[in-house]
Amino acid sequence: MATRPFTPDDPDFPNKRHWRGRLAGFGSRDSRPSHDPEVVEAKRNYRTLQLAEHVRKILDMAPPLTCGQRDWLATLCKTYTPQGEAASWTGGQDEAVA
Repeated sequence: MATRPFTPDDPDFPNKRHWRGRLAGFGSRDSRPSHDPEVVEAKRNYRTLQLAEHVRKILDMAPPLTCGQRDWLATLCKTYTPQGEAASWTGGQDEAVA
């Protein structure tokens, strides 16, 4: 079941619980390899929502960021190249980021 592309804060995008359930289902009743496109998508979406939750929590505790700090953090997210396990999710190939 392919889903439409993820957009942050999209009210129609399934929540973290949905993706955790899909991952559990792949592990318990499916024998799909970890590089299967649906497994990769579920992992990516679950981890993205986990990260967003963590970032929001940190930002809520911190003093307000300057424009420069926000730009720097946005650039970090846009230019980050996964290493280790994260790179193996897609076979080391990143999707283009708009």
